Amino acid sequence: SSEVGSSADRSSSAELSAHAPRFALGPLAARARCARLAQRWAVLGARALERGKTTRQQGPWRPWRLWQPLAVSLLAAGCTWAVGTDEASSLEADLLPDKKTDPWTTTSRFKRDLVEMFPANKNETVLELGAHLGHCTRVLSRLFGAVMAVEHSQAVLDQNVQRTSDLGNIVHLNFHTVMDDWSVFSRGRIGVSFIDAAHDYHSVKSDIVRSVAIPTVHTLVLDDYGAEKGVKAAVSEAIAEGIVRFRRHIGEGPPWHFSGRTVQEWEGIVLDPVRNSEAVDLRPPKSLFNTTWVVFPAGVFVSGFFQPHGKIYFDANGVASSSYGVLAWREALEHEAPGSEGIYILRLEEPPHWRAELKLNAQRTAAIMFRDDDNQLVMLREEMMRTVGEKLLSFLH
Repeated sequence: SSEVGSSADRSSSAELSAHAPRFALGPLAARARCARLAQRWAVLGARALERGKTTRQQGPWRPWRLWQPLAVSLLAAGCTWAVGTDEASSLEADLLPDKKTDPWTTTSRFKRDLVEMFPANKNETVLELGAHLGHCTRVLSRLFGAVMAVEHSQAVLDQNVQRTSDLGNIVHLNFHTVMDDWSVFSRGRIGVSFIDAAHDYHSVKSDIVRSVAIPTVHTLVLDDYGAEKGVKAAVSEAIAEGIVRFRRHIGEGPPWHFSGRTVQEWEGIVLDPVRNSEAVDLRPPKSLFNTTWVVFPAGVFVSGFFQPHGKIYFDANGVASSSYGVLAWREALEHEAPGSEGIYILRLEEPPHWRAELKLNAQRTAAIMFRDDDNQLVMLREEMMRTVGEKLLSFLH
């Protein structure tokens, strides 16, 4: 074997094997791995043949040196024939581009791990949150019976449609994971949620919570766990709260590099949903305590004028600090507002002493404020501002 590969070759191979996750291989994954081995055997065969020529020039001819490269080359040819050149080449093509050359996708290692991780899931649907340009969509299409490719930008989604036009099991959906209603997913038997949409903490946490709330989901896969602080923070909190359980990492291991950055955490993470009596309540919190809201004039999203009207922070003990002055707040009583869940009463404690009724939406991310001085205002939770900005930008592009 010392004639076939150098020590550097063997150490590189050993390192790769140690780093690779272990899964039971399905036919598609086996073909991909066999194709990679075929490529490596072919290279080693060529090296051995070259070394054989050099050795013959330097010393006596030894017949066994000729059989070595010949045997390796035959192994390469046989493996390539067994897997089917067209199918293996097509799969290898879908593993590109790599994040190290295109930062807007995953690494080839991440995509390859997906292939090995889901060897027999053709009877399931995968929900891809943040389908972007369709690089991972293509890989997921090979692994699952159906792919629901979700993307909030219509222009980006159109490019995904074009890139995956040769695949017949993809449903493309223009949808914002934070702002839109997830009940659209309630009737599909979704087994896996692949989370790669907005990477800020609040958006990722929302995607995790809502994915766990789908009763058929058994696996959550998140990209950019190591590269984006918001993703890691949301995952860490979800694990600490008992919403999910860590299963394994996926993709490139630390340290790894892309776009001039050195990442000291794994590229991705795989989570198991936790559904038992000990898990936290996944419903939105009923209290406004410790939340900050940005206030806008009514009609802000059609006027094109996005200057905030004010800001309110809800403290404890029914007191809120705001740009209007100190506010008193409490939940509305039933006799004040029948069906009063999600309705709050606010009162300005200094002139002009206006009083207001605050009506929250079901997700408790937005509200309408009706003031008794005939002002009607719109309120958004502060962490929603980036989400709203992304939604508005998607209409411009």
